[in-house]
Amino acid sequence: MIEVASMAAAPNATVILADLGAEVIKIEPLSGDPWRFGHMTPGLPPSKVAWTTFIQNRTKKPKPLQFSFWRKP
Repeated sequence: MIEVASMAAAPNATVILADLGAEVIKIEPLSGDPWRFGHMTPGLPPSKVAWTTFIQNRTKKPKPLQFSFWRKP
């Protein structure tokens, strides 16, 4: 399965499928998934990456690609 999304609904759905055994390949911009840095809530221990990123991407294989519709930060 290929995931080309960065906000809540699709990552949550694909992580469930991955937990059930599906191989999920996450396509994201070269700069990384914007969701990693878009909502920073305190985690333990402190991190530069949002803790939800670790939960939503725990069983996925990231593949960074550059597409023309993704803006550079």
